[in-house]
Amino acid sequence: MLIAYRNKHGELMPYVGTILAGVQLFFLNHRNFVASPFKALAIANASGGLDYYMRADGSGLNPVLQYPE
Repeated sequence: MLIAYRNKHGELMPYVGTILAGVQLFFLNHRNFVASPFKALAIANASGGLDYYMRADGSGLNPVLQYPE
């Protein structure tokens, strides 16, 4: 995007680049440090603790993607 429009709106491109980099850094930090997709899942047990488990095959196919027969 920055390269495609650099000649049309040259005075705005530094601001656009800064905003795009900020949004990208936000999501990169969120993915790596806040909500890691590689963490084990946990279920609260009766005593208030957490029982950790790993899904063997994932959650299965999303119902929206299934073909109705």
